[in-house]
Amino acid sequence: MEYGVSFEMTKAYFEESFEQWLSHRSKLRRWQIHIGILLIFFGCGLMVYKLNVLSIVLFIIGFVEIVEFFFYRRRWMQQRIHTRSNNSNSSIEIRVDDSGIYQKGPTSEGTISWDGVKAAIPTAKGLFISIGDGMSVYVPDASMKSPEFKNFVIKKVAGDT
Repeated sequence: MEYGVSFEMTKAYFEESFEQWLSHRSKLRRWQIHIGILLIFFGCGLMVYKLNVLSIVLFIIGFVEIVEFFFYRRRWMQQRIHTRSNNSNSSIEIRVDDSGIYQKGPTSEGTISWDGVKAAIPTAKGLFISIGDGMSVYVPDASMKSPEFKNFVIKKVAGDT
């Protein structure tokens, strides 16, 4: 059986990819805003007890954490969009079958056997295919020509078929 997907790496693709990465792949970054807000509240709460230096430090650290999160997201998006803007073709084609994954993009083309795929992580809007040393490819559900693509990849990576 062979399944395929193709999609364009646009700003919308990268925004969805970041959102899904944050929810399903990130270990600490997904909590950064929550931690920042919590530190701000602790800082404000300590002001009631007249612990001014500690409260100011906690408030500032919380604020910096929140701001850093948005700078990180913006920088992450700009790096990917800038990298793709140098290529006139930003389309990705992925085909999967019993032998592995075939990928064709603007800068590379090749086949990866199922042994080279470390994980297939389903998300609410797509699928992360983790290859090699932490590298992963996000495949949005909207690009899947067949809904069986996601299930097929997950089963192959798990070794069920």
